[in-house]
Amino acid sequence: EYMTVRRNPEGGRFFVKYGYYNGYVTADAHHLTFDGIDWVAGGGRDYGFCFRIHDGDYVTVKNGSCHETMAQGIGYYGGLSDVGITITNNVIENMEIYDTGRAWVDGGGIGNNLGMGIILKNCSDCVARDNIIHNTYRGGIQVNHSTDGCPSGPCDVLNTLIERNEVYDFCHFRRDNDVLAGQTDCGAIIIRNAPTNGDIRGVVIRNNMVHGTYSTPFSNNASPHGIYTDGIIPDAVILNNSLNNIPGACINVEPNSRPVTIIGNAMDNCSTGSAGCKGEKCALLVDRSTRHKTAFNSYWAKAGDVQVVHRNWSLPITRDGVVRHWEATAVQAPPSFRSASDLHLKGQSDLVDAQDCATAPEDDFDRQSRPQGKGCDIGADEYHP
Repeated sequence: EYMTVRRNPEGGRFFVKYGYYNGYVTADAHHLTFDGIDWVAGGGRDYGFCFRIHDGDYVTVKNGSCHETMAQGIGYYGGLSDVGITITNNVIENMEIYDTGRAWVDGGGIGNNLGMGIILKNCSDCVARDNIIHNTYRGGIQVNHSTDGCPSGPCDVLNTLIERNEVYDFCHFRRDNDVLAGQTDCGAIIIRNAPTNGDIRGVVIRNNMVHGTYSTPFSNNASPHGIYTDGIIPDAVILNNSLNNIPGACINVEPNSRPVTIIGNAMDNCSTGSAGCKGEKCALLVDRSTRHKTAFNSYWAKAGDVQVVHRNWSLPITRDGVVRHWEATAVQAPPSFRSASDLHLKGQSDLVDAQDCATAPEDDFDRQSRPQGKGCDIGADEYHP
């Protein structure tokens, strides 16, 4: 307890290489900080992480990197895959995490390795912030809990915060000749709940940038989503995120029968994959029977008759019909991102000063305070000349 492992502040690098887990915390260890470490090549032929918490609280991993893992990158895992342990107040901050899930090269012949960049499992009051996550076999960040609950009962996951992360090129693995095959039922940021195992409640997803700058298209029908709430997630908040070039829906809350707060998100070029959004196009995928709280979003598509809101088993809502038929405060204009992979706003964007500051976070993706102008800006970036 109360220990720091860090890179020499006067210079140099600190590498931890190999081992089934490069780093492992267990036995109720707590108040540990791992600062500035490069975790490399964790795992065996079937599984393994850069860093895993089995049983520990108040643990922070920050200011380093994690790459070339056989399964997940960093797993705040809370027990085992079946029976869990509730862990709390753990943080992953300012890490670059990439090339995860390499054991899947055999298609799962030796074992199912998952391969998320970050997984927060049975982890309450936990935070993933300011990370760059890319080239992950499965999702960029996933929040869930153990399949068989915890020994004392259900594993509740409360008050997770996911903020200011950049996630791109997610949910895929490479085959021969550099052909991409994608994972289905996947997303850049996934909140996945099975109610019999406990509650996942109070998740906040804000000020993240998500884009899919894939070098080659998927060779199969996989169309992973941007932000995906898979299951019943009460009190979820999806606030001021920017999403572009997403193979599936930019935001998918269809499996969630509880109202979700969806405010201030900038969405463009959604459903670029072959499977898209239920085989069609959409920025937002919802169930028609649940009325979510939406305001000041931008659902953009290249043509006015393109569907941008898909309500399952109901009439679609097109780009030009959003304000009249779905969200009166929506701003239906091109977001004017700097580029396909840089989701900061240009100064002439119609999203600048377009959001009521009472509904926006206090800062943005770059930790700049909001507002910088007459009003707050839609999306993760608050434009600053």
